[in-house]
Amino acid sequence: METAKQELGTEHPEVAKLLNNLAFLHRFQAKYEESERYYREALAIDQNLYGDDQPQVAADYNNLAELFKTQGRFDAAEEYYRKALHIWQRHLGNKDATVATVLNNLGGVYYAQARYDLARTYYLRSLEMWKSIHGENHKNVATSLNNLAELHKQTENYEEAKTLLRQAISILENQLGKDHPLVATSINNLANIYKTMGQRSEAKSLYLRALHILENASSTSHPNLATTLNNLALLYEGERNYSLAENHFHRALDILRNVYGESHPKVARLMNNLGYLYKTQGKYSQAEPLYQQALAIDEKSFGPDHTEVAADLNNLAGLLQSQGRYSESEKHYRHALEIWEAALGELHPNVAMARNNLAIVLQSQGKFESAETLFQDALSFYEANSNADPSSLASALNNLGGLYKSQSKYKDAEKLYHRALALRKEVYGNEHPDVAESLNNLAELYKAQGKFVQAEPLYKTVINIDEKRLGRDHPDFAVDLNNLGTFYLDQGKYGEAEPFYNDALEISKRQLGCDHPDVGMNLHNMASLYRAQGKFNDAEKYYLEALEIWERTLGEDHPNIATLLHNLAEFYQSTDQFDKAEPMYHRALSIREKTLNPDHPDIAASLNNLGSFYFLQKKYDEAEDMFNQALAIWEKTLGKEHSHTATCLNNLAELYRAQFKYEQAEPLYKEALRIWEKNEGLSTMNVAVCLNSLSLMYELQGRFEEAEPLLNCSLLILQNNYGKTDPQLLTVIENLAVLYQKIGKYDKAKELEERADHIKTIHRLK
Repeated sequence: METAKQELGTEHPEVAKLLNNLAFLHRFQAKYEESERYYREALAIDQNLYGDDQPQVAADYNNLAELFKTQGRFDAAEEYYRKALHIWQRHLGNKDATVATVLNNLGGVYYAQARYDLARTYYLRSLEMWKSIHGENHKNVATSLNNLAELHKQTENYEEAKTLLRQAISILENQLGKDHPLVATSINNLANIYKTMGQRSEAKSLYLRALHILENASSTSHPNLATTLNNLALLYEGERNYSLAENHFHRALDILRNVYGESHPKVARLMNNLGYLYKTQGKYSQAEPLYQQALAIDEKSFGPDHTEVAADLNNLAGLLQSQGRYSESEKHYRHALEIWEAALGELHPNVAMARNNLAIVLQSQGKFESAETLFQDALSFYEANSNADPSSLASALNNLGGLYKSQSKYKDAEKLYHRALALRKEVYGNEHPDVAESLNNLAELYKAQGKFVQAEPLYKTVINIDEKRLGRDHPDFAVDLNNLGTFYLDQGKYGEAEPFYNDALEISKRQLGCDHPDVGMNLHNMASLYRAQGKFNDAEKYYLEALEIWERTLGEDHPNIATLLHNLAEFYQSTDQFDKAEPMYHRALSIREKTLNPDHPDIAASLNNLGSFYFLQKKYDEAEDMFNQALAIWEKTLGKEHSHTATCLNNLAELYRAQFKYEQAEPLYKEALRIWEKNEGLSTMNVAVCLNSLSLMYELQGRFEEAEPLLNCSLLILQNNYGKTDPQLLTVIENLAVLYQKIGKYDKAKELEERADHIKTIHRLK
């Protein structure tokens, strides 16, 4: 360059050309500051040589616009594209290939900004201009069709997108031959549509076809080959075929490193994808350095306030959230949101997504008011924006519904879940994975309310959808089986639960390996089943195996481990191993206090569990202190009308009853009963148990006439929910028999005693 300047002078046209070439090289290497400096130097030379309104200057404006677009500086890109367009239109008219190209580029800027109506306008203008210049069957026409298809994909108009891509493929095959790399690009784009629609087999076939073309037609180090390998890897990841996914990601990463070097943004994107693969497998220690490297590359390439940096922060936050590192996760989500808001404005899909992600981690910490505000903001954006994709609207409805479910606002949750389900069915049909997710959410909601008759067919529909879509040997199908097993376990239907749990465990081990967090979850569930069945040796073995897997894969302070420790402590408590139980309860509480907000409901749950432990040991002062701490947290974070609050009130009532403090116990029982009846209806397990407890207190006080109807009501609820011979009826039947003995109704007492014996005989109970 210096030689050229000395020989030709600093204002020579050839020097401007050399500067443009240098700028392009630096842009290719992601050295954007140097690239901009060279482009601007070339622009200044051409402006001095030709003036401000000549085609050579328009070309410089266009080059700078391309650079700005690459950097995500979309306002600057739009400004410079428009400058170029104005000059070229004046000199070349409206039927020139150069003008068509700039119109297409402007469409790309608007697409990146989610200004889809404007993007469509410019893409269509470009398309019509290409057709008038070259006719219907030119490769540039195919390029415009590809861009329009991507736009339709983004707005979930999938059928139109597929039609346009098929037209593009047909044109390119006729013009260039069936084995040209550009044909492979369009085939790859068509595969993306099928993958998004959940039609994985069609997508895989097209990806493999594109891969075959690229491997035969181009160098094994071509970036397009890396793109197709990456897309195939993402498909395999979705199928939980992790070894194939990892292999394809590494091949793609090697290609991009070969072409661009170690520190290019395209390499960073691949690192993000590989990091997500490791995160999905619970390999957090392998995922985190990849996310950190990607972040460092993009910060160096683009600066700290770029949208790509926001995407990296968002990914890293998701990893930290998976590990239960909520405060770190929240910090990165907030930073990402700030960058996206500043760069894209308040009304952009990425901003709505960032608010949603931040809300989820706030919800995980028990910061429900802040979470609800963000969920509502995201939902309002999708509802108000006609260009927003319906799947994002459905997800926003689903997320807010999940928040309401966690707060026992079941009616509000149900409305949102039904809206999400209807929207997903409308967009995808009845057998899409998102539809299955919505059905599962509704099933979980009904189960939480004790509406088992409504929940069961939904769980089974989910299983049918995923069996058709994935086959019976897929890890996601194992999750479905596990959910149905838990549904039966919660009802005490142990014989029905066990085969589902066993199948889920075998599938997870086979597909994910024995050291995966999902396997830990399956073992944990099996342990809970064995504990309920009284198979204590098996229960302890499975709890400890699950604990070992989770400590190894999730880290010793993960929230899941706190849950498992609580269940293991309950197990030791139920088998009178109090010396083992207490440290488990304390460790669970310690983990939650370390990782969660001080007012998080899970901390209250740990305090409540410790209260129950001390109550059982007749350490009434310690128990009362724990219950009151738990009650204060639940009332503050969940409200006085939440079912968890009712649980704590009921526990305090039990404590006072045990100390013969009946005047303190009675109003607490009644308040717990009122809350449960309001939230769950009149016929749930919680209501039945509370009625039984209140009746026992009345019996102790000699208030037999008040006790009898409560026990009869409790028995009726249990019969309606579980049938007349379920073991869960035994306690109430025996209590009612004792009451009848006390009040001289001996025939009724004898009838109930015989009924209890019959149930014990059926279930081989002592």
